[in-house]
Amino acid sequence: MVVVLIITLFASIALPGMARTMKINRAREATESIATIFRGARLRAMGRGGAVLVSFTGNTFTTFEAIRGTTAATASAGVDCRSLPESSCINPSNRWGPASDRREFLTSTNYGPPGDFTVAAETMNLSNAAVNRTFLDICFTPSGRAYSRTIQANPLTAMTSPATFTITRIDEVGRDRKVIVTSSGNARSVAE
Repeated sequence: MVVVLIITLFASIALPGMARTMKINRAREATESIATIFRGARLRAMGRGGAVLVSFTGNTFTTFEAIRGTTAATASAGVDCRSLPESSCINPSNRWGPASDRREFLTSTNYGPPGDFTVAAETMNLSNAAVNRTFLDICFTPSGRAYSRTIQANPLTAMTSPATFTITRIDEVGRDRKVIVTSSGNARSVAE
């Protein structure tokens, strides 16, 4: 009976610490996963020779690839260019619109409620002040260059400053973690 009591006492002391460690590890895994989304998009763009866009809306990251699409002239000739990659992030300007047939859906990952995290994006404005964003598109070209926009109706422009994604646990256990996407297209995760 004494042995069972001692084991129960040790278990009740150890369980809260183990649960906290597991929550911290999940935040670290989410941060690495988000950095991997950007690294993978850049590598896919460079490997396939086509532009790849990662769209952040709320807590969701969605990845698209630019495709040439099927024009009336090529479709009537029996040639379908739909799956061929297109290298430009900015031409045509309507490629990344919500109803565009000139992009191909690749993946979508949600890190928001009812999950454990909130994700906030921030970019720098012209006066070097951080601005929080609920929408951010980052497009990678086959040369690895990054373009971005913070309003869906606006065109993509070359990134001149890094974009930062902050991953915060809803229960505020552990430190915030960040994913930094540089203007050269590299993505890395860091602890705050």
